[in-house]
Amino acid sequence: MGDDATPIELTAPEFSFGQLVWSDYLASMVEREESAERLALLFLPRMLLNPSLQLALTIRICQCGPRALWNLMRWIQIVFFSSEFHRFAPEDNTELGPGLSFPHPANIFISGGVKIGSGVTIYNNVTIGSNRHVPRDVATPVTVRIGDRAVVYGYCSLQGPYDIGNDAVVGMHVLLDSDVPPGALRTYKGLRRAEEWKGEGRNHYRPGVEPRVLGHR
Repeated sequence: MGDDATPIELTAPEFSFGQLVWSDYLASMVEREESAERLALLFLPRMLLNPSLQLALTIRICQCGPRALWNLMRWIQIVFFSSEFHRFAPEDNTELGPGLSFPHPANIFISGGVKIGSGVTIYNNVTIGSNRHVPRDVATPVTVRIGDRAVVYGYCSLQGPYDIGNDAVVGMHVLLDSDVPPGALRTYKGLRRAEEWKGEGRNHYRPGVEPRVLGHR
């Protein structure tokens, strides 16, 4: 983390497995502005047909389930999504908050040791993790921290001890080499701070917000 960076606090409440899966579902549906009843009615059909929800489900199984399932989930992630995020061992020190969204769930690699807050959106062809090889018997070094409601667009490489602040956006084709302050936009051309751009204006998942009002700012 750079000397001028603003520290971020990640929102990672003690959700159960079911609550985490439901939060990911709400995050994926947040723009639809549907009632709680309709969201609940369509949960299972969408889970069966929506690859974004399925990738998130394999990650939550690794996060909350027994270690014996990790290799199976890793196989599913690689074969069906060309993606990989399965390491939640204590020595990895991985943290993952609720409301994770993968709009285009393909070619996404996230290593152990990352820390991701709530309501984070990650697009396709993204690598997040350490900037060096880590042997199996060595503790995972400090890696990327992604704050609440941040968005990471496609074809990015976020590797190293960098902070992406709350509500920040990393645009396409960025090879990250510094922190991104809260609310800022980092593109391959440079950094625009929160006061220098109008923001995306998208809705975000927020823990504790009732489903029927999730779609409203």
